[in-house]
Amino acid sequence: MKQQSSEEVRNQLDKEKDSKEQVDKMKKHEDVEPQAENWNPRSEDNLRQS
Repeated sequence: MKQQSSEEVRNQLDKEKDSKEQVDKMKKHEDVEPQAENWNPRSEDNLRQS
């Protein structure tokens, strides 16, 4: 069984819990919860390893 990435999990639609804003963003394929991209200077290395 493939484990979902955090990106997929964060952006899953949950009609019970999601606010209207979240649902609207989902429809537009925006990231519901934007993450800081460059907080870790070694993040690119980490991505290459995985």
